Amino acid sequence: LIDAAGRLLLQRRSAFKDTHPNLLDVSCAGHITGADGVVDTAVRELQEEIGVSLPEADLEAAWVCTLPASAEGATAQHGRFLCREYQEIFLVRCSAGFDAAALALDQGGQG
Repeated sequence: LIDAAGRLLLQRRSAFKDTHPNLLDVSCAGHITGADGVVDTAVRELQEEIGVSLPEADLEAAWVCTLPASAEGATAQHGRFLCREYQEIFLVRCSAGFDAAALALDQGGQG
């Protein structure tokens, strides 16, 4: 998400994440499940993660590209992992600024 002043909204990952704790991350992300498509998943994740509601048509217009991604490593909690996925990139411009108090923020505690 980019606001009218050109500021990009990023999240800081929880200190309790087992991969990349405390690092900056995309505005929101999620995985496609069941019969869901890319756009309806993006609409749902925006609402769930940061409380932003946008119509599917706005997200369709904001689609930029699909990127293949691959990561491997190990975590104390889950051991070795190999992750291969495709990431759909959207660039949504908001006409207003961000109101941090209005965003649905989760402090990402343990558990």
